[in-house]
Amino acid sequence: LDLIGDDSIKEADVVICRNVFIYFNRSLQEQLLMKFYRSLKAGGYLVMGKAETLLAEAKEIFREIDSSARIYQKKET
Repeated sequence: LDLIGDDSIKEADVVICRNVFIYFNRSLQEQLLMKFYRSLKAGGYLVMGKAETLLAEAKEIFREIDSSARIYQKKET
């Protein structure tokens, strides 16, 4: 899967992206977080690696479920 390319994931229950963001600059990280948001079903989950955190707008659109495990849930719009 090309993370930077088009939006190919649709209606996912869970997106697991662990220890990937370290390879991208901040701008690309923010773009990927928005892509993951669009890819998830309402109430879907995003799981990130221990060294990764939500950035910018993503802090407003994901709800923290478990900060130590880096588990977030897509907020209802």
